[in-house]
Amino acid sequence: GLMLCLVFAHPHMWLLVILLIVRETIMFFSGLISFYRTGEVGAAEWHGKLATCVIYTTMVLHIVWVYIPDGKSDILLLLCAVVMAMSLVLYSVRNCKMILQKAA
Repeated sequence: GLMLCLVFAHPHMWLLVILLIVRETIMFFSGLISFYRTGEVGAAEWHGKLATCVIYTTMVLHIVWVYIPDGKSDILLLLCAVVMAMSLVLYSVRNCKMILQKAA
């Protein structure tokens, strides 16, 4: 919700909102399939916690630093996107391994 509010001041935030929605959708369905196939829920991992920390820090900086220069905002958003994508890939690999191990 906060990201949506910040979109009005920082239009590039839309890309982050879309990435977040895509990431969470993929993680939901891969986690759901993994749960149904294995009966286990994968634990949270460091990269997910890092992604959350980077997202929150980025949002707080955009709130506190009201007139953040576009260049600095874009760098923060890019960092956020990279960490979110890394987390998505690592969780997807973990979920696929869980599914494949149980199937074997």
